[in-house]
Amino acid sequence: MQSSSWHENMGRNMEHFLKNYVSHLEDKGWFDRVILAMDERSEEEMEAALNLIESIWDKEGKALKTGGYVGNFYPQLRERLFVVTPHISNICDKPIPFSLFRTVAGERRSQGKLTDLYGMIADCPGIFSMSDPGEVAWTIWYVAFYGTNGSVKWAYDAWCEKPLEDNALPYFEVGDMLLIYPRFFMMSEAIRDIKKVRQIRRKYPELEEKIYNLIKSVHSYYGLGRSNEIGTAGGEAQTRREGQLLKKRLRGCTVRQQNCLFNESF
Repeated sequence: MQSSSWHENMGRNMEHFLKNYVSHLEDKGWFDRVILAMDERSEEEMEAALNLIESIWDKEGKALKTGGYVGNFYPQLRERLFVVTPHISNICDKPIPFSLFRTVAGERRSQGKLTDLYGMIADCPGIFSMSDPGEVAWTIWYVAFYGTNGSVKWAYDAWCEKPLEDNALPYFEVGDMLLIYPRFFMMSEAIRDIKKVRQIRRKYPELEEKIYNLIKSVHSYYGLGRSNEIGTAGGEAQTRREGQLLKKRLRGCTVRQQNCLFNESF
């Protein structure tokens, strides 16, 4: 455990850094473009960081914009954050009810703030090698369904040493570390669909209920927030679970189908 003097010194160092950082951003004209984000921190840690960041202003008396992952939606903190990013598995019956999230996302949008959804290990929908490719498109539709601004993924192209031979890392599900092909294609297609939906909503507001019911029907197919049963971070146990699931999927397949499935998964 660190001593109180260590924390005091760290606080002074961070304050000194932020003052110089704000000055640098002002000189470059970048101040309004920067967002300081916190990743998977506790409520207490985020509050301490926000207190420090909000105490340092630019020449116009503004503090830097902030954002962060908020697993339980932290009511007392989310109003202070410019970007709020709860975990996609949290937007279920608990700890964040559907109705609350949709309402808060709408309120934040009207205030000019951003609300995203964040997904990674053990989530369904997911982008794992063994996930249904449609889950990627569904993630984008789900973002639109709740009126959020976007979907956040923790990794874009965190390739292994030999990506053409293997895309498995010891700590994460196979495929969780990368977005690009083939799932990026599905995501791009879904984004185009959502742009069309937004145009229809603006031009034909009387169709809002039909659009809502359409997206809701997709939700009932893919589900949300449940475990994908592929595994969670856990090394050998994860590998065993993935192997068992692959065996289930192979049953009843032809030899050609099995080869395609095996190549897709590994």
